[in-house]
Amino acid sequence: MNNSIKKIEKISVSIFGTMLEHSVDQKGSFRVVLNAVINSDEAKPLLLLGNAHRNFEDGNVIAILNPDRDLLNEMSANVGYSGSILKEIVAKRCDIMVQFWIDAYKKNASSILDSYQSKTPQASKFQVK
Repeated sequence: MNNSIKKIEKISVSIFGTMLEHSVDQKGSFRVVLNAVINSDEAKPLLLLGNAHRNFEDGNVIAILNPDRDLLNEMSANVGYSGSILKEIVAKRCDIMVQFWIDAYKKNASSILDSYQSKTPQASKFQVK
């Protein structure tokens, strides 16, 4: 696993844990957009979509680094995206996409279900204000 994906994983697991702990629903869906410094000194937008199942302490997170505005608006936390369709949706529209399954009760909480990485990362497409 490369360094960029490790950093995205760390942020994803942290946000997932926060949502799991503080969600009022048994199955709390979340959508978070933040600025993150992942593989350079430049902050880029990071979109996190997920579901945290409080009773089972597990769920999923889709992390998308540097999505374009249209992709940002198209993605929803309440959709069960599969790997091949998800890759098709994000191709050439972001720098990195990683889909994680997280079992919060385990020491090594996350596993990668699928990923996409652009061959030509771009400058930040926007900043979260």
